[in-house]
Amino acid sequence: MMFLGRGKSRRANVNHLQNAFHPVHGLVWSDGEHVNLSSISVNQDEITACPPTTLGQFNSVEQVAWSGDSTQCFLSVQHTRSITLWKVQLDKSQKLKLSRVKEIHEEAIPQGCMWHPTTALLLILSRDQLLLVDPEKDSVKTLPLNTHQRITAGVWSLDGSKVIVALGSKLIVCELDGNNQLVVDKTIQNFSGPIRKIVSVTPDIVAVTLDLPLARLLNQSKEDMFEATPFAEFMIKSTTEDCHQSNVLLESRSEANRSEENRSELKGQSELKCVDTISGVDSALTKEILKRSGPIDVTALFRRRGGGNQTSDKKSDSDCLRTQEESSKSGGDSHKEQESDLRSAGDKATSRNGDLRLADGRSGEVDLANQPEAAETIDLTSLRVNPVALGARPELKLKQKQQEPISESSQLVLVHLGRNRNLISEDAEESIISSLSLPCILNPDLLVYQRLSGVLVVGSNTQTKSYQASVDQGKQLRGRQTLDFNLSNHERPLGLCTVSNSKDLLLLTGEQSRAADITFLPSSRSSEYQLKLRKVKLKYDSS
Repeated sequence: MMFLGRGKSRRANVNHLQNAFHPVHGLVWSDGEHVNLSSISVNQDEITACPPTTLGQFNSVEQVAWSGDSTQCFLSVQHTRSITLWKVQLDKSQKLKLSRVKEIHEEAIPQGCMWHPTTALLLILSRDQLLLVDPEKDSVKTLPLNTHQRITAGVWSLDGSKVIVALGSKLIVCELDGNNQLVVDKTIQNFSGPIRKIVSVTPDIVAVTLDLPLARLLNQSKEDMFEATPFAEFMIKSTTEDCHQSNVLLESRSEANRSEENRSELKGQSELKCVDTISGVDSALTKEILKRSGPIDVTALFRRRGGGNQTSDKKSDSDCLRTQEESSKSGGDSHKEQESDLRSAGDKATSRNGDLRLADGRSGEVDLANQPEAAETIDLTSLRVNPVALGARPELKLKQKQQEPISESSQLVLVHLGRNRNLISEDAEESIISSLSLPCILNPDLLVYQRLSGVLVVGSNTQTKSYQASVDQGKQLRGRQTLDFNLSNHERPLGLCTVSNSKDLLLLTGEQSRAADITFLPSSRSSEYQLKLRKVKLKYDSS
């Protein structure tokens, strides 16, 4: 491990070692204001470096990157609202000499400067357009992307013939023509989560990290609904039929044991109970259901029912008690026999019609063939209402609407860019050739492909947990393993890159002197860190 010094950096969505290591000149890094250069040699067990040399001082530095393998060497310095390009040469004393060749007044996204793999072409990613800069010819060509989404990431293909850009949960593939002009070739959309990072694996395959789809998970409650129309029709139909059955049953019992006067009194009692049940207890719920179309949120309905119908419930209970007292004075034991018969009739109706019961405890004729499968039934037994006239204990069972599965973790996927070359727009499911879940990883900001060993490494700026996965024959992800960086509690990864002629990686970390106060949200996007550089050994199968 090597201490670089103190520096200022963003807390998330950064990789300060992206294109920061040059095989001849060394490692270039910034503390937020100064651009420093350190000559580095990586041995088997440790990293050795010379004291850093300051190349320049600026008001703000977001990213520093070397150009690709070309005859001319350039260095790009990304500031808050502009980008400056510097030509790097060796003087007679073999010291680096930097001369500014161009300044582009454009605000780039974090890590938005990317050099072509083999030529001196700089790609700048702004929020809504692409800029292609040729410092040798002093030309800038733009490609606006007419979309409401912002550009979040991008990468050159391995052969430099394409540019792949991420906007939210879709990829846009642009071809580089003979005039060094970018042209939109195709769109790959509908990924399961926001795209966080992209790296090139082969000329036609890229590795993509997908963030946890928090927006879809938070909005999942909108899909957790119940169909309203079958439930409303079933409730109204069942309530009407049960009132009719109650009248017939009471009428038959009273003809055998009561006079004409008592029979009319009992019939009026049953009608009163059914009217109270519909108007006092279930009318508000029925109206609320019928006036809505499509899925409804039943919890909202029962909250309104509990708050808005308390008066009607009390009135219905008092009316039932008053009617029962009058009938008990005139009926005596005969009235008790009739109540027991009513309860037995209600139990038979419940068992005869299956276990579908309404909010008032009654059942009715239902087309069970059109109902969802039993495995989708949700028993909301905690939802109770006041007992009704028939004495049945009310329960509520509803059928849940079908939902599409949502990934509950970040993902690492391989995407084939040229599978369907004739299609302008393509779905992500048809382009993804392999995928792996990344449990316990939020915001996978760090993604590096070690080409010598064929290993992808995924990490995050906000967590110490990371993974590595092998790319089998450049087409299949396998062998996911947890990679331990051995960081302290207040230390976080800020950069990751490969080293020439080595299978190990360079890791830049930042350690805060004290724990951040989580009582309030931070007022800025940056923090002060103690920068450290260390080597990371990957895990390989012994076979």
